[in-house]
Amino acid sequence: MTVGEIWIEVLFDLRGPHDERLRVEVFHPKGIEQVASCLVNGYFNVAGTGPRDTTTPDAPAGDQHWQEHFEDAAIRHVFLHLQQHSAVTEQS
Repeated sequence: MTVGEIWIEVLFDLRGPHDERLRVEVFHPKGIEQVASCLVNGYFNVAGTGPRDTTTPDAPAGDQHWQEHFEDAAIRHVFLHLQQHSAVTEQS
């Protein structure tokens, strides 16, 4: 599809071995067409399809450097706190 005023909406599901959030890059897989790759802003949910391992604590998966995308240290701290505790309260 030629880039222009006409646009389309792409709906998709992401599945992987476990629940996580990842960024998505759009590109032409075979390189036949000249399409500039684009890393989509934001993160998307991945639905875990594998068995849940309850013997080990949850560890972040996927992009291990996601926190580097936040320029503001205060915002970065909030999301790191959410990752660790799964909640934010007024006292946090």
